[in-house]
Amino acid sequence: MASFGACLLSLTLICAIIAGTSEFVQLKCNDNNNGRFGQQSLLECILILSEEATDVQINRIIWKKNGAETALRLDYKRGSTLKSEPRFTLAQRYNIHFDVSMLVTNTLMADRGNYTCIVETNRGFCKSSAPRLRLSVPYSTPKINRSRNPNQNVAMTLSCTATGGYPEGKILWFDEYGTDWSPSSQQEAIKTTDGRLNLVSKLDLLSGSSFSTYTCAVHNNRGEREGETQYNVSDLDPQSVRHEGKTQKSDLASKIVIPVVIIGSVIIGLLIAERQDSGHLSGGGQLCIFRTQGFKTPYKTTGEL
Repeated sequence: MASFGACLLSLTLICAIIAGTSEFVQLKCNDNNNGRFGQQSLLECILILSEEATDVQINRIIWKKNGAETALRLDYKRGSTLKSEPRFTLAQRYNIHFDVSMLVTNTLMADRGNYTCIVETNRGFCKSSAPRLRLSVPYSTPKINRSRNPNQNVAMTLSCTATGGYPEGKILWFDEYGTDWSPSSQQEAIKTTDGRLNLVSKLDLLSGSSFSTYTCAVHNNRGEREGETQYNVSDLDPQSVRHEGKTQKSDLASKIVIPVVIIGSVIIGLLIAERQDSGHLSGGGQLCIFRTQGFKTPYKTTGEL
């Protein structure tokens, strides 16, 4: 009568063998497989045989994703694939004997999680629920934007954005002396439609700040710096430069035109008064007196009305 023995391994391994034999079939799986988003990822499992097990043959290999609504990812039966999703295949690494690993192409965020591998042989079957696929996606190089703040005590707000990463990382702020201003910032992680994250961190600069340069650095969940960007707070946006340039030109024109108009009016008044004195503008003993705004002619009326 057949009986089954359970083999408890650190990888949550369950093995079944046929009674009456001393051969053991073990399935060893990596419980920490690190994949890359959009690239190939490997879920590693290898069938380990004892020295006595020389005639073992693999009849079937099944891979399932734990907790998934459609769990089956790959069903292979000796020489042919019964069913599989297009992105899931056997790794078939020829340098490794009895390799039953599964290869995932164009890895998606939805592929991360725990899997179960079942291997059926002519000596029994093994099942492992240990394989786990972890994904890490690097963040983009951060970008800094400047915006106005309605708070009168805040000169401006710097916003640093790093996109498309996973797991959630952290954005740190430093001034030109290396002082960490991150505790004064506010960070938000925004989930995208494909499961990745966009990090946004905002730092308010108080009026009268004496620092000229700030650095925004994005770190992954392991604390490793993936990218950074510097911002000079004295730099003005192109629109602001154009706007301020126009304002300065307008102010300068006003300062020049107004005095010229006043001086010109004074000169004209003096010329007319001088001509009146020489009789060019006399009429019936009447003298004409010209006045400009803000100016009174020094000449008095001497004609009789």
